[in-house]
Amino acid sequence: MSSSTNSTGAPPDPFVFLPQAPALDNTYGAGLIGTALALMLFGLTVHQVYRYFRLYPTDSVYMKTYVVVLLLVETFHIILSLHSCYFYLITNYLQPGAFLVPVWSVNTVPLATGVVAVLSQCFFAHRVWMSLLSE
Repeated sequence: MSSSTNSTGAPPDPFVFLPQAPALDNTYGAGLIGTALALMLFGLTVHQVYRYFRLYPTDSVYMKTYVVVLLLVETFHIILSLHSCYFYLITNYLQPGAFLVPVWSVNTVPLATGVVAVLSQCFFAHRVWMSLLSE
């Protein structure tokens, strides 16, 4: 019997002595799927903005500016999500120490999320207030 095979007849694993990477499926795998879904929704948002400008050209400059600012903040939010996925899953592939310190984009995502939420809810509150005044 040759020394290059084990008891099952299979050749030995050449990667057995390499350090094991941490499991990413339950942490960054979920982040990657969430980012992919967010990108799909972002595409719908861009389409809605396009339709808004085509269908309502007579809206006030204030409203058009509001829509553009909201789109820009949402674009920044998507860029942050993509950067964090790229940083952890591509740039620092097989470097477990990189997962211990959050990258700047991970720390900035809550701020961008909060700005988008406040802008969206203020718009909704304004629309409710306007509908109550018209009654």
